[in-house]
Amino acid sequence: MNFSGQPIFNQLLNFIDKNEIKQIAKKHEAERYVKKFTTYQHLVVMLYASIEGCKELAQNTKFYQLDEPRGILSV
Repeated sequence: MNFSGQPIFNQLLNFIDKNEIKQIAKKHEAERYVKKFTTYQHLVVMLYASIEGCKELAQNTKFYQLDEPRGILSV
C-alpha cells in the first residue's frame, strides 16, 4: 500500500476491510432496520470522534452530515 499524500485518517481506513464489516453486520443482523446510516459509516464516525477526542455524543453530530459533500463520510 502506498500511503504518501493521503491524510492519516484515510490511511487508517485503508486497513479496515469494508466487506468484513458488512459480513459481521449481516451475521449479527446489525443493519436490520437501517435506512441510511450503515454499520461501516457508524464505525467511521466513531473512529473519527475518538481520534478527535470527542467526549460527548452531541459533539459527533458535526462530523457526519450524510448529505454534505465534505462530511467525514465522503471519504
